[in-house]
Amino acid sequence: MLSISWDGDNSGLYSGKSECKQQPNDISQIIEQLRSAIRIKHYAYSTEQTYMKCTKKFFIYISGKENKDVDIAKLNSGDVRDYLSYLALKKRVSASTQNQEFSALLFLF
Repeated sequence: MLSISWDGDNSGLYSGKSECKQQPNDISQIIEQLRSAIRIKHYAYSTEQTYMKCTKKFFIYISGKENKDVDIAKLNSGDVRDYLSYLALKKRVSASTQNQEFSALLFLF
């Protein structure tokens, strides 16, 4: 079983320290806020593109799994764990790809 933990800075886009006061439910809004947060932190352009792609794939997975619109306020670590397990077991992605996906989702939350 995959264990998700993080002891570092909890300054993700939707953490308690987030700059945005309300959490949007529209995925395109979330992606744009993600892009802005990445640019504020001066991440590389390739990182921006990768994180946005990973986030889109996560939301596609979650919306397909629940057969409805995604409410980011209701997402939890179990959803991330399910997604990473899906990537490893069903899609058979490499460990580095799984770590990259985890990093992108960690930044988001």
